[in-house]
Amino acid sequence: MKKSPILLFPTHYLGNFVLCLPWIRVIVEQYPGTVLVIDPRFKELLNMASITPKTVIFYPRSMLSKRQTLRIKLTHFLKFIGQLRRYKALDLIDLEGERFTGILSLLSGSKNRIGPKQKHSSWLYTQSHDLNYTRHRFDSYGEIINKWRDIKTPLNEVKYTIPGMATNYSQGLSQALDQSSKLQLPLVTVHVGASTYTKRWPVSHFIEMATSLHNNGYRTAWIGADQEDLNIAKLIEAESLKFGSVNLCGKLSYVELISLLKSTSLFVGADSGPMHIAASTGIPVIGLFGVTNDAIWAPLGNKSEVLRGTLSCELSCRNKLCVADNRCMVSLNPKRVVESALSKLVGITC
Repeated sequence: MKKSPILLFPTHYLGNFVLCLPWIRVIVEQYPGTVLVIDPRFKELLNMASITPKTVIFYPRSMLSKRQTLRIKLTHFLKFIGQLRRYKALDLIDLEGERFTGILSLLSGSKNRIGPKQKHSSWLYTQSHDLNYTRHRFDSYGEIINKWRDIKTPLNEVKYTIPGMATNYSQGLSQALDQSSKLQLPLVTVHVGASTYTKRWPVSHFIEMATSLHNNGYRTAWIGADQEDLNIAKLIEAESLKFGSVNLCGKLSYVELISLLKSTSLFVGADSGPMHIAASTGIPVIGLFGVTNDAIWAPLGNKSEVLRGTLSCELSCRNKLCVADNRCMVSLNPKRVVESALSKLVGITC
C-alpha cells in the first residue's frame, strides 16, 4: 500500500489556498492518511469543502509575528516542528515553494522532500523540479503533485457545505435587501478591494457600474476585507443613487462570504482571494485585471471572464508599483463591464 504524503501548504494567500483546494481534496480522497499543514485562518474553508485529512497541523503564523516575544516565537515554532517531525517517515510535498517552506521541509526530517527549484536553493529538497510558472497557478500545483504521484486533474469547482447559521445569515441579508429596495431583485456582489493599489478600479467607475445595474433591476452588495475597503464602499454609497445596496466590508467570515456568494447571481471584482472563492462556487465572475498576469491568476470556470482596460502597463510596472497613473485599471470603462454583466445576468431571476 502506497504511503500518504505530507502536504506542506502554510500559505497566507487566500487565492492560492482556494486554487489548491481541489488538489488537496483529490489527494485526501485517494490517501486518507494525508497530513496537511495549513494556516489556521483557512480551517473554515477546509471544513466547508468537506476535506477531512487524517491529520491537520496548523502553522502558528500569528505566534511568530513581530508582536510576540522571542520566547513565545521560539516555543511555538519548536512545538510546530515537533508535530511535523512525528510524520517524517512520509513523503513531503512543498506545494507553495516559498523560502520559509523550503526550510520547514528540511526541518521536517522527511527523507523524501519534493519542491520547486525556482524560489530557493535546491539542496532543501531531495527532489527539486523546474515548474512551468507561466501556466495557471492551479496547473502549477498539479505539476508539483504529479512529480510525486500521477494524480488526475480535478474539477476546479468546490462544493461547499454551508452551516445552518450562515444559511440563516444569507436569508436574513436577502430579506433586508428586499425591504430596502421593496423588490425581489437578483443580487450582484462587488468586491471593492485589492491587495495593492495597482489592482484597484476607480471609485467613480464602481459608482457608474452600480448605478447602471440598479437601473437595469439588480441589487448590489459591497464586500471587502479591511478598513480601506470599507471607506471605499462608503464613498461609493455616498455618491451613488440611494438604491438597495448593502455595505458588508469587514463584516463577513469565510462561511458568511460563501453563503452570500451562493445566493449571488454575479461577482465583479479585481484579482483577489474573494474573486477566486467566487469562481470556485461556480457562479458567473467578472475579473477586473490590470497589472496582474491573467494567464496565471484568471478566475477559473466557464462562467468566468477577464476584462482589461484599453491602455496597458509600462514595462516597469509591478504588482506593488505603478509608474503610469494606474492607467491599465482607469481605462477599463464601466460601460464595458456593465455590458458583460448584463449578458451574464440575462434570464437570471431571484
